Amino acid sequence: MISLSKLYRLEITAEDPIFFSTREANKRINTGRYLHNYALTYSIIHASRHADKLSEYSQKIEKEDGKGPKYFEDLSGLDFYVFPANPIDVSFTSEKVNTQSEGYREKIDGDRGKRYFTGHTIKRISTGSTFETFLIAELDVEIPDYARLGKFMSKIKIEKEELDFSEKDVKEEKTTAVLNALDTPEEFESNAKNLKVEKMRPTPIILSAVHSGKAFVTEDEVIPADVGYLQKKES
Repeated sequence: MISLSKLYRLEITAEDPIFFSTREANKRINTGRYLHNYALTYSIIHASRHADKLSEYSQKIEKEDGKGPKYFEDLSGLDFYVFPANPIDVSFTSEKVNTQSEGYREKIDGDRGKRYFTGHTIKRISTGSTFETFLIAELDVEIPDYARLGKFMSKIKIEKEELDFSEKDVKEEKTTAVLNALDTPEEFESNAKNLKVEKMRPTPIILSAVHSGKAFVTEDEVIPADVGYLQKKES
């Protein structure tokens, strides 16, 4: 959990189409409208040239099957926290891709054949789409102007604005930030009302809630406090 001294609003713009495997069905893989905060956190760490602080697994470009991800090991000790990003102006593009190499000649049939696709359609976030999120930090933190995000390492632009805030107890205030369900305290859901939750990989996110408790309050925002990476280890 972060002892807050800095609060930033981040505007993220897609400089390339962004792809995540949010939902898969019938040879179609869709990217969702929200950007998960774990992906954003890794993106910022790598762009800030601090990948040496990550686990050995997460530093590698080619990951070994069955040995990751290492979210708790990588994220639990960070001195900053990024919230999931809310879509501001988002559009999508779809295209069909070939998932087999051109040299693929092995005959496949039966149950094994069902596990292979000759091609499928992917839906990606279009270039120019914009998102908003918040970053809290204990001290000054290096926020890069550009980073890479998604399965295709797409380029994103990050614009930051430091916000004045106060920390106070609020009563039944609608939250501004999108929340990661596993990053909130155990009692958050029982104290909140009108929660709107969306399933997402690797954890569900809370799109909106009416919050009672500690919050970071600005002129326009109410952001729940006491958030931190993986406070709950299971959804």
